[in-house]
Amino acid sequence: MELYRRFKKHSMAMVGVIVLAVLVFVGIFAPFLAPKDPYQMEFGSTLSAPSLAHPMGTDHLGRDLLSRVIYGTRVSLLVGLGSVIVAAFVGGLAGLFAGYFGRFVDIIIMRILDVVWAFPPALLALALVAVWGPSLTTVIFSIGVVSVPQYARIVRASVLSVKEKDYILAARASGISRSSIMFTHVLPNILAPLIVVATLGIATSIMIEAILSFLGLGMQPPASSWGLMISEGQKYLRTFPYYSLFPGLMIMITVFAFNAFGDGLRDAWDPKLKTQ
Repeated sequence: MELYRRFKKHSMAMVGVIVLAVLVFVGIFAPFLAPKDPYQMEFGSTLSAPSLAHPMGTDHLGRDLLSRVIYGTRVSLLVGLGSVIVAAFVGGLAGLFAGYFGRFVDIIIMRILDVVWAFPPALLALALVAVWGPSLTTVIFSIGVVSVPQYARIVRASVLSVKEKDYILAARASGISRSSIMFTHVLPNILAPLIVVATLGIATSIMIEAILSFLGLGMQPPASSWGLMISEGQKYLRTFPYYSLFPGLMIMITVFAFNAFGDGLRDAWDPKLKTQ
């Protein structure tokens, strides 16, 4: 309850929560909210300006942009959540083992992750998708893989500070196995920073997916993806800016909402950060 009270004081975080709730609602109920079939082509009304029939206009194939933007919400949320789950699971385990066992285990795990960390995330994700082939699954796993080192470092640092606490030493002295100590004593006490980083990481994953789709290595036509829509609309920026404008605004709003929510969680869990 104290955490919730502190979180409520963060006005921008509450705005983020509201926006995220709307986005999740739109993503879940996209088939009922979209006014038209996002794949239906109307060649007689290509690149039409916003109107009552098409509130956001139509694309170069006459497809309703509002419907495609609504369905694009699903793709962005799936990529953001899916890639963070992959990165948090793999990176969390790697950081947990590296921090708890230390020595050679720590050296081996962290040096491997340093190799991954040496590459820019978007560039490495681009290379992985190029090798595995563009699809929703490969985009999720590619973004998840490039994000693993960040989560591993956060978890490792948290484990190093927790494993010398009195209750951990007492658990060791009582003869509890290492696996039980790690997963029942250490892990629950390091979840807070992991959750905060995961929340902020969703925004980054959505931006990387947009970059991949923009470059043609993310979601493939005729999929409804905000990044793909921006890529398709770049040819018409001068004559029909609405094509790229609306999906671009959706990316901006979604990234803002996740960042605001993550900032609120961070401040609520550790109010001292505000004064540092």
